[in-house]
Order: sequence, then structure tokens, then C-alpha cells
Amino acid sequence: MKKVSILLLLITMFLFSGCKGTPLTSLEVSFESIRLINEGLEVTLKPNSEILKQDKLHKIGIAIGCSKDSSLSIEEAINVITIDFEKETDQEDYIFLFENIDESFYNVSLTIQPYLVLNNEEIEYLANHSTCILYQLAKQEEHTYSEWVVSVVEEKVISEIRLTADYQNYTVQSLSEGYQAILETDYNYITITITILDDYLLRTTFQLIINDTVLVPKNIQPDYRTITYMIDDPNWTQPY
Repeated sequence: MKKVSILLLLITMFLFSGCKGTPLTSLEVSFESIRLINEGLEVTLKPNSEILKQDKLHKIGIAIGCSKDSSLSIEEAINVITIDFEKETDQEDYIFLFENIDESFYNVSLTIQPYLVLNNEEIEYLANHSTCILYQLAKQEEHTYSEWVVSVVEEKVISEIRLTADYQNYTVQSLSEGYQAILETDYNYITITITILDDYLLRTTFQLIINDTVLVPKNIQPDYRTITYMIDDPNWTQPY
């Protein structure tokens, strides 16, 4: 009898404690769209009629992140957005925009977990959730952010430009992929022009290293496709 009591106690504790991120309600929402726009990841939810009937609802939200099981909690999320629940206006769609997602999450499966915030600020996770991979979404779009996501995952984003230059013989050599450089001189100044290849992107903060020395690049084009570096020609001699 004692063993049976202990077993019943353990079962009861398991049922009522739950796992972190386990949905607490059978209510569901419809995922109208999950897409990558130029500003970030956009998720559109449409609450069903059962949710709209609830008087205790205060807000509706989404948590996104990596989950080892089929659900995700706010504590596990990498980003959370909550929107006031507008029952009186019969609002059908709720649009959530997740900006500045870290690059380490571009090519992993992200769980999208909707939840409700009650009037007493308690959280109820909805029964259904969705998943997405930003890299896969990016390949379906054509804008600046989608191009960036694809380039990061495919390792075509340049954060360092490294060159070897011979100022005596007027030659320059690129030491990595994704760019090419030419060296020109008018015998007063030497100009090195670096061009980023079409399939690559350059970070807004990058290092220019010539002959193992970190330098300050000049005349960067607005689209970050061309960089020039200029120095005095060491072979120039002042006339007598």
C-alpha cells in the first residue's frame, strides 16, 4: 500500500509540474505567414474563435529559439515579442517582427511558440507551434537581408582583407578569397584598389591588412564594393 501511494504521488507531481515550455492550454492559432522581409523575420498569427471568446486575455506573444523538444518556453527563447490583445476591435491578424537575430541562428531550426498573457500576467503557451530556418526562407526572397543571411551561411561575408604588396616592384597579391586588388602608381602616390567579387559581401566593420600591418582604408564606396588605399610612392625622389 505504501508503494502504491508513493507511485500515485510521483504521477501527480509529473502531471502538474510539467516541463519547461510545455503548452498549458489547448487553444490554438493559425500561422498565416512566416517569411523573411528586409527588416527581419515576420510572423503573422490569426487567433481562432475560441481565443477570441476568452475574457481573461491581456496580450498575445511569440517566443522564438532553439528547442530540444517540441515546445519552447520564454526562458529558453532568443527573442520574445508581446502585443496587446485587441478583442474589442475584432483584429484578425497579429504581426510580429523579429529584428537583429544573431548570425549563429541563421541555419538552425527555430521553434516559433505562441503564448497568451492573462489579466493576472500568467503565461499560457498555446498547443500549436511552428518552425523555420532563416537560411531556407532567405533563399526564397530577393532583398538586402535575405542576401546577407545566405552569404553568412555560405561563408561569403568578408571581415578581413589581407594583401601582400611590393612597393618597389609595384605588385600586390590577395591572400584570401572574395576580392581582388590592383596596384597603380603615378610615381608620386601608390594606390591600391580592392574590389569585392560579385558573390561576396563585405562587413561594415572589417580589417585591411597589408604586409601584416592593420591599416585604415580610405574612400570606401557606399555599397561596400570598392576600397582604395593610398600612400606616398617610396621610389619617388624630389628633384634637385
